[in-house]
Amino acid sequence: MLAAVLAVAGVALALTAGGDDEKAAAALTVERGVGPTGLPELLATVTGDAAPPSGGRSVTLACLDHRGGTVTAGRYRWPLETDGPDPGSHIHQPISGRELARIARCRLGTRPPLTARLSLR
Repeated sequence: MLAAVLAVAGVALALTAGGDDEKAAAALTVERGVGPTGLPELLATVTGDAAPPSGGRSVTLACLDHRGGTVTAGRYRWPLETDGPDPGSHIHQPISGRELARIARCRLGTRPPLTARLSLR
């Protein structure tokens, strides 16, 4: 009898695990790019499930140098803009070439906080 109860419980657990209600882990990617005007920009893309802190309506993208000093920061409305399915929710952060050369990583003030190293596009 106990084996039958455990078997039913195991099947019920297997049916509920991995369902559509699971949320994807949030991730941030930050790439160097060129904006529509031909000037340098950062493209910060968020995938998965993230939210602004304390249910707010904005988030801060802060980009840091190798020592942790702020190179540039901007505040953006949440939810972030989308231009279609790719690249998803993202930020276009205009930036000078001098600032771009100093950036090591960026941090997005979401819940959970997201951090990414700057990569080439």
